[in-house]
Amino acid sequence: MLAGFGKSNVTPDLGLELTGYGYYLKRKALSVRDELFVRAVCIEEGNTRLMLISHDVLGINRNIVKDVVGALAPTGYKRENIIFVSIHTHTGSSLIYHEGCGEVDDDYVAGFSKKVISACKDAIADVKPVTAMRSCAEKIASPVAYNRTLQNGPVDPYVRGVLIERKNAMPLALVSYACHGVSLGRATCISADFSSEIHKALEKEGMLSIYLNGVCGDIDPIAPKEGQTREENLHFIADTITEAFLRNLTPCGLHVSAGRLSETLSLLPLTREDVKRTAAHAASKYPSEEEPACKVARIWEREMLDKDEIPSREDITCGYGKVGDMGIVALPFEAFTKTGLLIREAIGSEKVMVLGCAEELLGYLPVKEDIEQEAYAALESAFLYKRVPPAPGEAERLGYAIGNLLIKS
Repeated sequence: MLAGFGKSNVTPDLGLELTGYGYYLKRKALSVRDELFVRAVCIEEGNTRLMLISHDVLGINRNIVKDVVGALAPTGYKRENIIFVSIHTHTGSSLIYHEGCGEVDDDYVAGFSKKVISACKDAIADVKPVTAMRSCAEKIASPVAYNRTLQNGPVDPYVRGVLIERKNAMPLALVSYACHGVSLGRATCISADFSSEIHKALEKEGMLSIYLNGVCGDIDPIAPKEGQTREENLHFIADTITEAFLRNLTPCGLHVSAGRLSETLSLLPLTREDVKRTAAHAASKYPSEEEPACKVARIWEREMLDKDEIPSREDITCGYGKVGDMGIVALPFEAFTKTGLLIREAIGSEKVMVLGCAEELLGYLPVKEDIEQEAYAALESAFLYKRVPPAPGEAERLGYAIGNLLIKS
């Protein structure tokens, strides 16, 4: 077995708009707290290959996926061997437009694929023999996140990871936890949020690292305690996750696998009259049609009505793999904690990284309870993504289906 690491700097220029936190904020980057990177880890075992790519952005787009897949094909890394994920930071620039949530800079997007490809090729050039692997699924010692959607709703308390030791080279740390990277709030600095501090801590331990964000659609970091600054809270979150990763790494066999799973997602059945009623209902919550959220709802209404046919189903694919005894599955959604729990329940193991914000981000994948409450992720988020919401129960069905598919694969 061989493993390699590469990274490229993707820090945007000052003055570009930062993404997330609300509509039409025009929140510009005024400083750099952390440089942003694309990190890539490749693992090879005979003819089997897996490339994990993590991007310090909210999400990437399908053109970047296409560019990278095309460039890596001659190296032996095919579509089924590559998993793309993003850390979903809200203090970075947009690579795809979400209505009102940050303008896209064409020059920044145009140069992004080249930087991802460079990180991947550097990882391939860096491969060294793997001497051992250790893994963990460790509960964090202190709460660092909460369920923002359902009071007392599920929070995944596990930090999952794999440490890959290499001959005459720095070991590689793969670290995963499920939480939005928004501990800095509506800051005007460029930052990868708490994941940047995880990388710094592991570098001090003599490790190269990649952060793989879990399904965080309903999970936010806890608020600072009384007297604690946001910066202090960010360090507490990062330190807690890092400590859990390092606490109990146990040996596992040298193994790697990769592939793609295909599923069909049922969407909320909408007639044209349903679209009009849905937009009107959303608009009725605001005193004026000029309100930003109302504007976004009306733009969604127009775009849905312009379609020849409003879709009721959608074919999706998910990357999956295994490193040592740690399973990996990457969903192209801001999926909810419950979906990850169902996947692990079907498999019968906590040692599965269920990752969100993979490939081109398709929006939220809320669970049934959230849809019943007409919460943000269930409906309003579909407006900014300009999509038809998933049907109630689809997140749960998809979790079970993917878990069972992984058992058979």
